[in-house]
Amino acid sequence: MQRTSIIMVVFPNQFEYMKASIESIRRFTKKGSYELIVVESGGSFETRNWLAEETEIRSLFFDQELTMSQALNEGIKISNCDSILIMHQDTLVTENWLDLLLEELYKNDSIGAVGPLTNFADDEQADTVQFSSMEEMLAYAKGINKVGSTEERLTLSGFCLLFKRSLLERIGGLDEQLDGNIAIIDFCLRIKESAYNLVLCRYVYVHHYGINEINNSKVFLRRFKSKWGFSSSALKGETNVFRLFAIPNEAACNVLVVGPIKGISSTTIKIKQMYPNARIEYCDSKQLPVFNSAEKFNCIVLSSFVDPESTLSHAKELLAVHGQLLIEFSNINYVGIIKRLLLGEGLEDEKRYWKLADIPPLFEEAGFQELDFEYVFDSLSEQDNTFIGDLGELVEELPQEFEISSFLVSGRLIPKNELLHELFGRLLPSPSDEVLSNILRFSTTQIIASLDSYDGLSVPLLNYLGISNFERKQLDDVIPYLAKAYELERDNSLTLINLATVMHSLGDDEKALNWLECIGDKSEHVNKWISELKQSIHNSKIAETKVKFLLRRVEHDVEREEALMELITLLDQNDVSTTEIINSVMLDIVDKTGTFNRVAINCFNSALYEAVVPLLEKSYSVDPQDEDTLFNLGYMLFKFGAFNEALDFVKQIRKPDEEILKLQHDIEECIKHG
Repeated sequence: MQRTSIIMVVFPNQFEYMKASIESIRRFTKKGSYELIVVESGGSFETRNWLAEETEIRSLFFDQELTMSQALNEGIKISNCDSILIMHQDTLVTENWLDLLLEELYKNDSIGAVGPLTNFADDEQADTVQFSSMEEMLAYAKGINKVGSTEERLTLSGFCLLFKRSLLERIGGLDEQLDGNIAIIDFCLRIKESAYNLVLCRYVYVHHYGINEINNSKVFLRRFKSKWGFSSSALKGETNVFRLFAIPNEAACNVLVVGPIKGISSTTIKIKQMYPNARIEYCDSKQLPVFNSAEKFNCIVLSSFVDPESTLSHAKELLAVHGQLLIEFSNINYVGIIKRLLLGEGLEDEKRYWKLADIPPLFEEAGFQELDFEYVFDSLSEQDNTFIGDLGELVEELPQEFEISSFLVSGRLIPKNELLHELFGRLLPSPSDEVLSNILRFSTTQIIASLDSYDGLSVPLLNYLGISNFERKQLDDVIPYLAKAYELERDNSLTLINLATVMHSLGDDEKALNWLECIGDKSEHVNKWISELKQSIHNSKIAETKVKFLLRRVEHDVEREEALMELITLLDQNDVSTTEIINSVMLDIVDKTGTFNRVAINCFNSALYEAVVPLLEKSYSVDPQDEDTLFNLGYMLFKFGAFNEALDFVKQIRKPDEEILKLQHDIEECIKHG
């Protein structure tokens, strides 16, 4: 069995948090799979007394208060296991947490450390979730267990960080010249520097209260900068600028990220996740003047820590004609900055601040012809709003951008309309994937707006773009193009046929028929299609009436078995769908859960397995406490081999009888023996 050394540091006045955290570890971690080491620092009488009685916990007591780095290193020194997990004392773990983290850590040799999702952490490791009860938090954790997504990260938070012991031989322990989160960042960078990856497991949740988090004092920040040559804040990803990316996620594009740090960038990692088909390169700002690339870039992202005055002109030379350059400018007139200055806290090191009016001249001088702006508004506290009100009484007029924290800017070498018009002119005469992809890098709203000033054939173009999105399964972008084409020319047969095609594919035959009947001079093919749609709609209405009739007989036990068998036959012959049965039950039946369960059981017995779980899941959504639904979901999922999910449902039954307990035992045995 893979064993893990869990090391928890406890500081004064945190006894209750520590106790709750340890209780959660005991509840949700397999006995014998871990050793728990608690480092108590600062001489808390209550904590020491409690720990002294917990003989299975390996406790270290220090009268003097250690830094977090010192305390963790002391715990690491006495640890015995091949995996080490450092953990804050104000955390609560959830079901399967350690097994899932270990599975990810040892998935391959390139992974050095992993961490879970939480509610309180730096950067994007925290999800914005709140819970009203422990049960709600545990249910959320179970829900994300089924997702299974991971992300490569440049750094991870230290509230719950699992890594391989073998790392320590290469990089050593935590740097005791640093403390708090800055020490964890340093540790993560050394892991990354040793060619290991850090992975965030978004399917594992550990709750973090965030009580008495250790502040990164200026002393430790200066030491970090002296050690690495850059400030820790420069490591943060430029995530806001993604709002202005005019590139589809599936596009095969070229992206360059320019940052202040040599060799590493969390922005690069994030873009790789968002654009799996993209070619992504990174260079630091000092390399930029001599940076060579075989191909120019569709998008260049400049870090907000890079000086735009010295980099824009060099970046322009690497930008494709149709490309965009993105950068975020911190607003010097933001209320948060004004407060910092008034309180004597100063400005953030290595970061420049700008007035809105000073930004356009920078781009104009570098040769950019069009700029797009978007504003970032941070949520203001009640104290901030009071501060703004008080300032408003002192000055005649506050700056318009007072509540804007930063400006997002997209610069282009050619105005969007000019570029799009040139691409429009090339698309229809000689269609190509390259031209189409270059057009679709812009948003649907921008493309349609650009057509307003285009003097070419707009309606055929709109149809081509609409159907191209339809073929690419970008369904949200289909109707806007076809609707615009219909607005421009209401009797265009191609538009009407395309609208009918889309509606038919979405299962709305009545709307499809309406569009076809709007065609003036109908071809033989269109007339045949109209006849088929009318027959299909007629058959659907008959089937709908039949389903309603049969479901009511099932509900009221009127020749129930015969009605169920007829429903099964309709499903088996594809005369009705599972969705249609679900909709009919929700609209026409009073005893919804009973009816769903009866139909699901008969589907299972008739080997129509694809209908079983959807019917029972809908019954569960109607009444999550219905014991028949919980038992049937547990039993069916057990038979389908989904043991963990099956056990989740069976355990929700409040008063299990002998049959239910036997099912639970059978499921647990299957989980135990794999």
